Amino acid sequence: MRDNPAEVYRTTLPEALEAWDTYATRRHQWYEKVRAFAKEHSGTHQFWGNTFLGQDYFLGLTAPDNDAEIPTGWRRDRRQPNMMVPNRRTPEGKKCAAAIKKFANAPHLTLGGMPNEVDGEYNPDGSHRVHSFGAQRLDDALEVSWSVPVPPEKVDSTIWQKVPLSQWHAEREAAAS
Repeated sequence: MRDNPAEVYRTTLPEALEAWDTYATRRHQWYEKVRAFAKEHSGTHQFWGNTFLGQDYFLGLTAPDNDAEIPTGWRRDRRQPNMMVPNRRTPEGKKCAAAIKKFANAPHLTLGGMPNEVDGEYNPDGSHRVHSFGAQRLDDALEVSWSVPVPPEKVDSTIWQKVPLSQWHAEREAAAS
């Protein structure tokens, strides 16, 4: 959830709550499988991934400081020296690469009536920025926050109610005290 969102929406629709709960369970299971893979293949090293538009990707394992500790079948990534990736020139590395491919992407959340991303501004370097939402399950609702305003035509107002930011901040302050 964002600390200072530009917009917040909330729904109590049972189908949306069920979609979130299913997603959260599947995502937790995915992370547990990836952590088990990391422990099996590297002992204590954590996995390394990336998030793009709300989608998590499993890319490799965090590399040890000492190259001698890099397990057989793995190598230090050339572009990200703090990361290990399968060394596909070895039989062990080929097996590891195939295993990673099986669960390379975490489950992705799609919510009815709410876009998954919103076009953003262009950065000074000319790259285009795309924004995704942060979501949080409340007791009886699902809340989605955005760092940029969402075009109203992209949100189904029969499912999602816009929460005034003053109300959202007051709720956070009340919960913190």
